[in-house]
Amino acid sequence: MKFHPGQVSRLFYDFESKYFDQLKNINVCNWNAWRIVKSSLYFDTVYLNANEFENKKNGKKVKIFRLAFKSLIAFFRICFFFFPKKNGVIVVTHTLNKIVKDSSGFSYDQIIDGLIIKSGVKNYLYIEIPGLPNESLIKPKIQAHFKEGDFKFIKIVIHKLLVPKRLAGISAEYISSLFNNELENMGLAVPRARLIQIISGFWVDYIFYSLLFRLFRPKLLITNDLMSSGAMAAARSLQIQSLELQHGLMDEYYPLYQMHPKFLAIKDRLPIADKVGVFGQFHKDQLLLKGFWQSNEVINVGKFELPKENNSIARFSDKPTLLFATQGSLFFNQSLVFINSLLKNSFTDFQLVIKLHPLEPGTCKKEYQKIESENSRVKLIQSEFNLDELFSVSDFVLSYNSTVLIEAVAKGIISFTICDDLLKNGIYDLIGGSPTLEKFLIKVNGVEEVVNFIQRKDKIDQSQEFQAVSNYLYEASYAEKLIRIINP
Repeated sequence: MKFHPGQVSRLFYDFESKYFDQLKNINVCNWNAWRIVKSSLYFDTVYLNANEFENKKNGKKVKIFRLAFKSLIAFFRICFFFFPKKNGVIVVTHTLNKIVKDSSGFSYDQIIDGLIIKSGVKNYLYIEIPGLPNESLIKPKIQAHFKEGDFKFIKIVIHKLLVPKRLAGISAEYISSLFNNELENMGLAVPRARLIQIISGFWVDYIFYSLLFRLFRPKLLITNDLMSSGAMAAARSLQIQSLELQHGLMDEYYPLYQMHPKFLAIKDRLPIADKVGVFGQFHKDQLLLKGFWQSNEVINVGKFELPKENNSIARFSDKPTLLFATQGSLFFNQSLVFINSLLKNSFTDFQLVIKLHPLEPGTCKKEYQKIESENSRVKLIQSEFNLDELFSVSDFVLSYNSTVLIEAVAKGIISFTICDDLLKNGIYDLIGGSPTLEKFLIKVNGVEEVVNFIQRKDKIDQSQEFQAVSNYLYEASYAEKLIRIINP
């Protein structure tokens, strides 16, 4: 059985509501075990298919002395360079997020790097979690001080000596039993081995970051995609203020941030941030809807704009331009069918620009390259231009449930969300209905509806409502409210 992200979010939310009395008492280092595993299980289910998880060991031999030396050097660097700068800011993010490039070829984590640039913060420690296959090709605009791999030896020692495998196994067994009994008949199941992996990883990170925070003594932890992590738990236990920044789209049930209000009874045992920074009022409203978060705990941040060069991008054609944003392996087969159907339509007076996802798999990329080679009306873009540049030469944007659709509307571009048997309401199955937004982010069920809009391009009313919608989606003044937290 297939599920779209919105369905999985709701299933998790209903599950934790039903089994709250059982889940509230399962703890790891005094932190609620369900909150620890919830986000990872969600991403496994949506992107990796958790019931196909295999607990494989890395076949590469680890050169332990090299790792030990690397960790020793990292430790001394912290002591000599950062220890004197107590009361600073620690930021932790993933290399996986450094996938947006400016016109000079520099890579950004728009969430974290943008905040560092905008705030002008000087006293900070930047840690990056590796995750890209070709990280040597990344040319970051903001250099991290450390990669988590620099501390791998320390983490191995912590895992071997300080993580009680039996206790991790007990928590994993209890959660997997509850979860699988409730959802296995729907095709959702999680192996005990996967839960042990998540819990053990949390335990290691909790001990490691507790040591690091005691050494550096920061006033603030800023993270991206690290809610419920060991780092977040360490910050809470040491009463260090923490801020998690929104990365992608979410709905009112989004497992990374949302919890059923019943869990407010054990909020002091939830490894969550003190505050969440979201794109704008639209997502703040979503996060507040269920009553777990309070208004003063959710901050509208806005979106960091990449520096613009004087030389603007030229249009690819004089014809109306339709920008199609791919989503990697998600909706890949459906995307191929839709694109091919669009190109076979009798109406041909348009230019199709296909923007590949920054992490587009090679097999998917080859299929799109094939489409480009067989049709002169298709232009394939990998990383030559960033989204803001492509928006400037596009008349319409098309995708399934990509964040790109929201960004395009915020830029004043009519966008289409494709509906099918799985996504019956397109992106709105993920973010919920919005009558105002639906005027500009339009549901389409097939190629003919898209063609009809392209043909009526000059008759579409792009009124001043666009600006109001833009400000609703993204806070107009980027990061101003955060800067007051970082630099009080």
